[in-house]
Amino acid sequence: MRMRAALLALLALALPLRATDVGTHVEFPGMEERIAASAGVKSGEVMWESGPSEAVGAAFEAILFQGRLGGPGARVEASVDGGPWTEAAGERSRDGRFWSKVRASGKKGSVVRLRALSGGPGAWIEIFGVYASDQEEERPASGVYRPSAAAFVPTALAYASPKPPVEPRSAWGALPAAKPYEPTTPERISVHHTEAPQPSSRDAAADEMQGIQRFHQRGRGWIDIAYHFLIDGSGRIWEGRPLGLVGAHVKDRNDGNVGIALMGDFSPRRQKPTAAQLDALIRLTRWLSETYTIPAERIKGHRDQEITSCPGKALYARLDEVRRAASATNGLYASTRRAGVVMEEPAW
Repeated sequence: MRMRAALLALLALALPLRATDVGTHVEFPGMEERIAASAGVKSGEVMWESGPSEAVGAAFEAILFQGRLGGPGARVEASVDGGPWTEAAGERSRDGRFWSKVRASGKKGSVVRLRALSGGPGAWIEIFGVYASDQEEERPASGVYRPSAAAFVPTALAYASPKPPVEPRSAWGALPAAKPYEPTTPERISVHHTEAPQPSSRDAAADEMQGIQRFHQRGRGWIDIAYHFLIDGSGRIWEGRPLGLVGAHVKDRNDGNVGIALMGDFSPRRQKPTAAQLDALIRLTRWLSETYTIPAERIKGHRDQEITSCPGKALYARLDEVRRAASATNGLYASTRRAGVVMEEPAW
């Protein structure tokens, strides 16, 4: 499911602070990877229209897009169950990265159509993902926001692996959290892909971090960027939402759940995780596992916990390798003991 189409001005839109879910992925069978304005199509005319999507798996209140725009644009619209076309609104950065949203309600089993109206020759758009959001409220904490707060401070282990270098929030110009978070104790790890570009340079990765945060805060309505860590194509690890605070990356299963996202789209026919990304993922999960006594069986892909293709086929196929490497130190993870107490295995 990929497409490119033309797009005109995306309007800035600030939305209420909501949504703990990551949205239901909307799939379009056979959608083209690139669609550009045809020379014979006049500005304002329909240049492309999708077929119906697969049935959406849950009720929703909005359709969200994220992608990249090139050249002059047109506008993108969505229709639910054959209803009226509604124009998308959102925001676009100088490099063409954008997110947009269509207010359109549907029930479980609804189908969605998309279309692009031309804005002139030479325009194109790449949409990395289409999501149906039910706008659930993200629970804010009642106390003061403390980025360094952690619910569990582990005892240092002599044989623990060192923490890999992590680029702090200040390195990518993170916006502050919109409201206080809820503290949590890291007990499990979830691996994701961003379903977006796979930047390699430091500057490009920092720009992508900003774009993801804006999409999550202003488009999805969350307190902050959803993940705790993100890894770019060169293997740099970036701090997202501070560790020890509840994220927003797995619906209804974020308590104690550390979210790690590799930048890129690892769906079929798209990208693959780089060797540097996989190495960084292993080093990070090993440190987290040893520091917080997280056994290998609690390192999961997003798709293991809800209906989604995330983290993409190419990355998901490598997770057994990641688990083996993360749990290789001194048989540390043969049990799930912490401070002499046997922990109940949580329901995923």
